[in-house]
Amino acid sequence: MKEQAQQIVRDYLPLAAGAGLIPIPGVDLAAVGGLQLKVLSSLAEFYGVPFTRCQAQSVATSLVGAVGVAVLSATMILSAVKAIPGLGTVLGATSLPLAGSAVTHAIGHLAIEHFEAGGTMDNFDLDLAHRVLGRRIAEARGELSSRNKGESLA
Repeated sequence: MKEQAQQIVRDYLPLAAGAGLIPIPGVDLAAVGGLQLKVLSSLAEFYGVPFTRCQAQSVATSLVGAVGVAVLSATMILSAVKAIPGLGTVLGATSLPLAGSAVTHAIGHLAIEHFEAGGTMDNFDLDLAHRVLGRRIAEARGELSSRNKGESLA
């Protein structure tokens, strides 16, 4: 069952990367955020956990907040940099897809752990999320970077 849930998360990663490629600053972040809500919704449905959009927005906002100010600031800067012709476009187009995928991956796997333990949308342990999410994002970035390097070498 857990493998199927992990596949749900993996299915959203290319979409999160693609959303990070949207050239309009702010729209890219909104698209990635929407996909993160969809990951939570899909996982809740898979585990048979009651789900409302309001609950998911609250949980997603808290989880993204758990990422930390530094990561969020960097992501917003990467989005804004896209407005600078030339180098800004290249920097934003290469970095934001990876960041969006990494955070989506981390949120998805944190939700899997929570739902596997019998959790619901109402009782997300945000203290645990703060401790685990940073580690998950680092793991996701490493995994996604490795995949991208492997694909380009193939």
